[in-house]
Amino acid sequence: MAYGLLADPGAFEAERADLVRFWHETTDPAMKGRHLFIRERFRVRDHDVGAFECFEWQGRFALKYIFRVSAPATKAEYWITLGSYYERQKFHIDIYQGPQHSLIWISDKEPSYETVREKVLLAIEDNSSSTGKHVLSSTVRGDRRAYSPSSTCQLSMN
Repeated sequence: MAYGLLADPGAFEAERADLVRFWHETTDPAMKGRHLFIRERFRVRDHDVGAFECFEWQGRFALKYIFRVSAPATKAEYWITLGSYYERQKFHIDIYQGPQHSLIWISDKEPSYETVREKVLLAIEDNSSSTGKHVLSSTVRGDRRAYSPSSTCQLSMN
């Protein structure tokens, strides 16, 4: 998906659409066993970000975009996701860091990737400053187990 880094968004979108179409049409079990692909990689200040896109919404705790955020200097790692848990009636962007879950955005309409990416950039900047000004709500699991997105594009509670 190298086109994502080029100045030609049309070429990137055509390549992405071909990949998604191929995934839906293939009968190859190895390809069908893959639920996501790397959409792009980028840096925000001292954070490395890997952006993954799921081929389709699936399951009760479905995810569409998964951003793995890591800061090599501090070894901090967290996830920012676009999810939908209510039969695609509500869409939300969440941050998962260990046992903590923070909601940063919610809507009745599915956002574009570009909208989600903008919110992710703000969240990374916000999380870096420790102010949390974009957080709408936050909880910590009582059992202290970590949340994490799975490679099957669903939220996992380890």
